Amino acid sequence: MATKTKRTQLGNYITKVNGYDIRQKVTYKKGTKHPQVASSEYVVCRGRKTVGKGFKNKEEATKYAETH
Repeated sequence: MATKTKRTQLGNYITKVNGYDIRQKVTYKKGTKHPQVASSEYVVCRGRKTVGKGFKNKEEATKYAETH
C-alpha cells in the first residue's frame, strides 16, 4: 500500500507564515463533464500536524497563524 503524500492528505501548499504552512483543500463536484469546484477550505499546518482548519479564505488562516 502506498503512503499518502502531504498534498493528498493536507491540501495544496499556499504560503508559510511564522513557521506554519497555509494549505488549501479543494473538493470538486462529481458527475460533471468538466471539473467544477464544489468547495474549498484553508488549513494551518506545522509539518504533517494540522493546527487549525475550516477557514473560508486565506486572510483568516493567515491571522490565525500569526497569533499562534
